[in-house]
Amino acid sequence: LWKGSSSFNEAREAGFSEEKGTLGDIWETISGSDLVLLLISDSAQADNYEKIFSHLKPNSILGLSHGFLLGHLQSIGLDFPKNFSVIAVCPKGMGPSVRRLYVQGKEI
Repeated sequence: LWKGSSSFNEAREAGFSEEKGTLGDIWETISGSDLVLLLISDSAQADNYEKIFSHLKPNSILGLSHGFLLGHLQSIGLDFPKNFSVIAVCPKGMGPSVRRLYVQGKEI
């Protein structure tokens, strides 16, 4: 979470805490993590990827939920740095449409 975010209190109420290591400032948390799941908006990824990359530990893993950041980097002639691994678990469809098809007993 961003330092000072109103979501800090909501996270605490949900049982997350600094003491347990489950709640903290985004940059401190990224710096200390072996796996970082980047589940932020496309615009936030485009605006913050350099800072995110600079805070990742060497040999850590960056997890993505879609290919936006790869496409963005390629569009400006860049690629992911080689000092961390990148994995992606990308759904084939948007959440509401996937759910609707599931309820209908169909596949995407």
